[in-house]
Amino acid sequence: MALSVADRAAGAIIGSAVADAAAQPMHWVYNLQQLEEYLADDPEPEFRSESVNPFYRRETGRQSCYGDQSYVLLESLSETKLKLLIGFKWFCSMKIYNFESSTDSKFCSERFLEHFILNGADPEVLPTVLKQLNDPNRTNPQDLDKAVAGQIQEVKENLSKSQKELIPAVYQIIMRYNCSDGIIMGCVCLQVGVEGIPESWKSRTLRYSSLLELTEITTGSERV
Repeated sequence: MALSVADRAAGAIIGSAVADAAAQPMHWVYNLQQLEEYLADDPEPEFRSESVNPFYRRETGRQSCYGDQSYVLLESLSETKLKLLIGFKWFCSMKIYNFESSTDSKFCSERFLEHFILNGADPEVLPTVLKQLNDPNRTNPQDLDKAVAGQIQEVKENLSKSQKELIPAVYQIIMRYNCSDGIIMGCVCLQVGVEGIPESWKSRTLRYSSLLELTEITTGSERV
């Protein structure tokens, strides 16, 4: 059965929270030499048993500081019964910082998320978002939209590469950026619905049961 908009929104919210918990033990590791050493010890970075975060330490399976903020917002959305895409876009806005370049990229990420939630899997998503970013009458224009569009074009040009060529680069991106970028990746990767989340990841996310309950209330999805 095809996923509804509500189902995709639910998958994105739950997927983002699970990705946040998975990335939390390696949050903010920006030293690439240290990163390589950590990955040599444990090549699977998700849900690392011992946190190597240089700024704060939390139990594996708990949300990052950003995940905690998003959880509180999700509780509020469930109480006010604010539904579907409106609520989800508010949820995603918690990932936007007050730094110019990061804010530009986060607004761009929301364009991808909105497209996936409304339309489902779409091989034309890259040219669609590129067209939006180059539109002089686009919504929420940002100063660095052209630079972000250039980065997306680079991604588009690399899609012909093999999986073996791409995977190392993807892992470096996941590890070099922070949990909020991991959340965005989780949303995009899991826009196929909650069923797409690995069971082993669900079981290691400590708030998973309450996240399901709040998401069902907020989105109205019957498949969470």
